[in-house]
Amino acid sequence: MSLGVASYGPSLSRDEIFLIDNALAGESQPQWNFYFSRVRFTTTVSATPFVYTVGLQTVVAFNYGVGGSAVTAGLPLNATPADTSLQNAGQTINSEYVLIRGVSIFLEAQSDPVLAKALSQVTAVTAAVGPTKYQLGTPDMSPGWGGITGISESNIVNPNLYEQFAKGIGGMSNGAPIAGNTVRLPRAIVWMPPGAGNAANFTVSLQNFATVQQLSNEVSADRAAGAAGTTYNGAPSAWTHPAATSVFVDYLVCLEHVPFYLT
Repeated sequence: MSLGVASYGPSLSRDEIFLIDNALAGESQPQWNFYFSRVRFTTTVSATPFVYTVGLQTVVAFNYGVGGSAVTAGLPLNATPADTSLQNAGQTINSEYVLIRGVSIFLEAQSDPVLAKALSQVTAVTAAVGPTKYQLGTPDMSPGWGGITGISESNIVNPNLYEQFAKGIGGMSNGAPIAGNTVRLPRAIVWMPPGAGNAANFTVSLQNFATVQQLSNEVSADRAAGAAGTTYNGAPSAWTHPAATSVFVDYLVCLEHVPFYLT
């Protein structure tokens, strides 16, 4: 059964009409996939004074699959479906053919905003298909479908005296989450499954070329709770410096793509 363009109206694309016709004919729906992969810049911390440092690192997206080690992406545990959509490192899902039109990089909400603001301007993004590399600038040049805008909390900045938890940091921007915007590539990249043509693994690397440090406002020791009318005018809450393992900058790299099929 096929109703044709006139029956569907002019707003549908040829591909959408093809899908509807196949569904009406009883054929199974073709599977489609999102392509995303998380990377993490980790920190170390020194005490007295408390300094959180992001050392020189290269973290690689699309270089691991679900269930596999994500160490090359900076993640400490084996990857889950919340980290990546890939089944195998660097390879398309279900051996499909993919035309990559754009890249979206957005800052994950649990990232420390103080470190993220400093890190972004010294970090380069590079996409690669085998030996062919494409320079994509800095993470801020690839705004994403979500991420942080406006204000976020930093766990490494000493909160106000009467606050126990993180301090809000303004001036965060990584595109407009509601816009679903990406950076469009000047020319599309073809990503093919193993054994097809000049197929090669696809990755996106983020590398910082300068060390980033943040000195905590409380430089001596963890802050004990104050006694009312003695330590301060009131009873300020205690505050403890977070461990380095809980202070990091996470990016999620997503692709704007179109799958295509050989007939």
